[in-house]
Amino acid sequence: MIAFEAKLTLFMIENPAIRTLLRQVEESNSQHLNIYLDPEHARKLYSLAYIQADFMFLRYAARDLMKKLEEPREDGEKEYVESQNDSQWYGLITMYGRCFTKNWDKNERLDKSIFANKPELLVLHDRIMMLRDKFVAHRDSSPFENAVVVVTVKENGTPKPDTYFNVKTARTGPAYDEIKSYIPLFDWVEKEVAALVDVAKSELGKTLNTFEINYLEERVIKNLILDWGSSNEPKQKLE
Repeated sequence: MIAFEAKLTLFMIENPAIRTLLRQVEESNSQHLNIYLDPEHARKLYSLAYIQADFMFLRYAARDLMKKLEEPREDGEKEYVESQNDSQWYGLITMYGRCFTKNWDKNERLDKSIFANKPELLVLHDRIMMLRDKFVAHRDSSPFENAVVVVTVKENGTPKPDTYFNVKTARTGPAYDEIKSYIPLFDWVEKEVAALVDVAKSELGKTLNTFEINYLEERVIKNLILDWGSSNEPKQKLE
């Protein structure tokens, strides 16, 4: 059995973002006891929730970008609109990639093995990860970014002083049909992550010590940080 120690109240939490989230929970569930679990032991659940939120964003942002690509552009706005669309496209690739990439905090991440029975989605996944690894997050040789350097010389073979180097670069922007092809991928992964979140909730729930939860409920103490200990009794009596 796992024991808990109540360490901090809502007003002792320094992080203002965490305080805001706790207030939102309290306001929506004021009739119940709300216990803030030790973040380290809730890591699996909240990091999966991060991923779930990422894929909700990906689904909506991809559809939004498709609409933008279909909108007519004025000649004077073309470059500005294209730069906006490119930025949104690179953001989508980056956000997708981080859900499958190792991180220093050892948060949960997805593994490509989830596509074991979905070969058609694995192809799409591999393409996005390739775009992320070789084009957006890193600059490796790829067909998505190209450049030429031209030296202009005079007829006698000597460099022309006013235009010695002429450098041109080009990179691949988002294409409507390509983005559309990723929609089923984003939709499917979001559903898979939602199932993983449910499993994580169940696993975390099984570790809660019924005796101590009842102990807290009897005293109707709200918004507590619970620090995981090793004894079978609460380390600190709560009055």
